[in-house]
Amino acid sequence: MKVQCHELTQATNDPEGSAMDELIKDADRLVSCLANKVAKTFDFSLTGASSRSCKYVLNTLMQTFQNKRLAYAVKESTLDSLITELLLWLLDKRVPHMDDGSQLLKALNVLMLKILDNAD
Repeated sequence: MKVQCHELTQATNDPEGSAMDELIKDADRLVSCLANKVAKTFDFSLTGASSRSCKYVLNTLMQTFQNKRLAYAVKESTLDSLITELLLWLLDKRVPHMDDGSQLLKALNVLMLKILDNAD
């Protein structure tokens, strides 16, 4: 995910470059994989593990949805799935008790706003 964030940052800095076009082709698949990763990382972190992977997956999604072209390339069904997953974690009463729980809740909220602002 760290490498993917780096690639997203580079493509965003050169929006007319071929890297952005390549990312757009795979944006839906990327977001679908990351949506599945949200559930797995949060479940794992609830067992007392570090919340670092939660932060990475949310940051990678944030990098994706900060770019309107990438956000628009994500299909509605994938968005529905992602939004549902994020809302479930926003409403989960266990999240504030996780390692860095308040930061995770803030990140979930900000990500949800970015999705609503930039997705189709």
